[in-house]
Amino acid sequence: MLVARSAGRGEIGRIEIGYVTSASCLGLIPTAIATFRKTNPLVNVQLHRIETVRQLSALAEGRIDLGFLRPPNRYPIGIVGSVVWRHPFILAMPSDHPLAAEKAIRISALAGESFIASSVELEMGFGGQIQEIAAEGKFVPKVVGRAPDILTILTQVAAGFGVGFVPESFQRVRIPGVAYRPLAGPPRYALLAIARRRDDTAPAVKAFLRTLRAQQASAKTMVRS
Repeated sequence: MLVARSAGRGEIGRIEIGYVTSASCLGLIPTAIATFRKTNPLVNVQLHRIETVRQLSALAEGRIDLGFLRPPNRYPIGIVGSVVWRHPFILAMPSDHPLAAEKAIRISALAGESFIASSVELEMGFGGQIQEIAAEGKFVPKVVGRAPDILTILTQVAAGFGVGFVPESFQRVRIPGVAYRPLAGPPRYALLAIARRRDDTAPAVKAFLRTLRAQQASAKTMVRS
């Protein structure tokens, strides 16, 4: 009886969580999991690094229960999601690039640059925002290479192949030969959402979502104070 009650409250069980690479640089996921495990030590939490498109498939097929991902323009039938974090895009460039001397980069100044972009799959997770940023400067980005993840984009930037737009959280990734600069003007945001199956009634999943919401509410209170 006690075990059944604990399971019903979400204190016992297993949760499979997917996450995109850039989410690991935010601190959001480790903090939420650490907080959750303190009050739910008997729940087995497993993490899987999976990009957005594959996460949506994994959710639909029941291979993961929750996914931290880039919100698509439209979720598949049966999957719901909500934005939990937003952070500005910045420019990553070779450290010896002439624009590295600038404090902030005007979009129009990038018209002649060679860009390292994400793969089509990863780009879908960004919802076409990279193209939208370039459109502000009235140019189409000259894409000279595509990479399967942002760390590979940064590696190619360090090698001098081009520049790339990356979420601000990646400033924490110190790669020799890469300089980061903010974009001039209003922020252009990369979004992070948490997604789940609409009909998922697992108590452990609900308990984790409650922990995440409480964490977000606390963070907003700290910012306001």
